[in-house]
Amino acid sequence: MPLMYYPGIHSSLHDIHLNPLFVDEFFQPDKVEPGLLQQYFSFADPNVRFLVRHLTACAMMSEVYHLLPGAEISTAVLKTCLAAAKWVHEATETPDSAGLNISQAFACIAMLNSGTCNLAPESLSHVFALSSGNSLYILASLLCDPFERPHASEIRRVVGNVGRPGMTFLISPPEVKTREADPGQWMAINHSAFDGQPANHFGNTSIHLSFTNYKNPLIPDENHQHLIDRVFVLVETLVSVFDGQAWVGEVDILKTFNHHVIQRAVNDQFCSHAERGVSYEAVVRKFSRLAATSIENWDELIEAPASGTIVAKRIKVGLPGSRLRPWL
Repeated sequence: MPLMYYPGIHSSLHDIHLNPLFVDEFFQPDKVEPGLLQQYFSFADPNVRFLVRHLTACAMMSEVYHLLPGAEISTAVLKTCLAAAKWVHEATETPDSAGLNISQAFACIAMLNSGTCNLAPESLSHVFALSSGNSLYILASLLCDPFERPHASEIRRVVGNVGRPGMTFLISPPEVKTREADPGQWMAINHSAFDGQPANHFGNTSIHLSFTNYKNPLIPDENHQHLIDRVFVLVETLVSVFDGQAWVGEVDILKTFNHHVIQRAVNDQFCSHAERGVSYEAVVRKFSRLAATSIENWDELIEAPASGTIVAKRIKVGLPGSRLRPWL
């Protein structure tokens, strides 16, 4: 029986002081249908909707912070009305149709870290990292192996900063540059057929962060106008790829990981086929569409072939002028 038809629930929900025994008895995972519950709350008394919005904020906070061990939360947030937070879902949104996105996650961290900062997620739509105090909150995809697929809103914390005061949100420029093919320079381009054996041809590849002169201050909704050291700013950040000492190009992090052209090969541990020990060449003979080209240097990628490619690599990341030195 759906939760909304349980006797006594309607009257209890209209009392802002819910009985703890009632909550403990009925609000169990095996008894609650989130979609029906959310629909019910969207038509409930305004006092109930206000309470539920607080509960929704707590649930969203838990979703973000359970992956951020060591993250600091300002005690000033205790004086902040979470129901007024711009990153909280509306009561009319269902859990299925309104999953937590990366902009909401960064806005949530900004509020809890500062205690007062209430930013609209729309203003953070291009943010891939946040620097505050001794912490860097970074889009998980940037710290994972490219084959891994963390949740779209997953953020991870590392110790470090970008050497700027206050709270700095890192964004990519609207246009990125890539090294052009130089006809006057020797380029080793083979575009060999992939033989089925993964290899690391990009051991000298590294990614570096640097800043342009573009900065855009953010003005959050808060009443603490006289507090100093409360700087919230978007800083345009170049994510540059180097092959040893040679510059290769720049990367738009968010567009890169969301690009539909990038596909991940499926590991054979997920294959239910009983046959084992089949060579890659045998598979390609049977399924020609799986034929791929092995990319073994950046010149081969700049002069990309028309067919699909497989790139095996490990990338090391450095933040010049900062305290962070993660190596992947």
